[in-house]
Amino acid sequence: TTPTMRIALGWHVRSMNGRTITWHNGGTGGFRSFFGVDSAASLATVVLTNGGDSSDEIGLRVLDPAAPLRNVTPKPVVAVPEATLDRYVGRYSITPQMTIEVTRDGGKLFMQPTAQPRLRIWALSERAFEVRVVPVTVTFEPDAAGVVTLVIQQNGATMRGARM
Repeated sequence: TTPTMRIALGWHVRSMNGRTITWHNGGTGGFRSFFGVDSAASLATVVLTNGGDSSDEIGLRVLDPAAPLRNVTPKPVVAVPEATLDRYVGRYSITPQMTIEVTRDGGKLFMQPTAQPRLRIWALSERAFEVRVVPVTVTFEPDAAGVVTLVIQQNGATMRGARM
């Protein structure tokens, strides 16, 4: 707790700018939620996102226009030629129990690990990509013969997958 925050039966109670806002949040697997109420102003809001970043600032700002928002710089969009993306499409064997299916829809690339949802991967360069809803980087490493290996980095671990 802080001088402007206390916990009440698991709810956060924020007092700032002459307002008292009671709120709670949650998140799992690249999704975030926020519910907040300003009882005195008869205001309530729910924020549901399919991103990894907190939705608290947005929810608090809806209830209190003076609440601060971070200055977020959008990530640049890197265009990768479709012919290059086509070279990455396929199935990659990570372990005997897990494969990753890489697909393309127009200029967008997606990956889907075994028994998991399909996720868009965003280009950082022609070979390096990131998943924006969870902290994962994906790199495609072609060898001298053009055979592509998929390299996944997540939580300090590196996994390599050969194309099947």
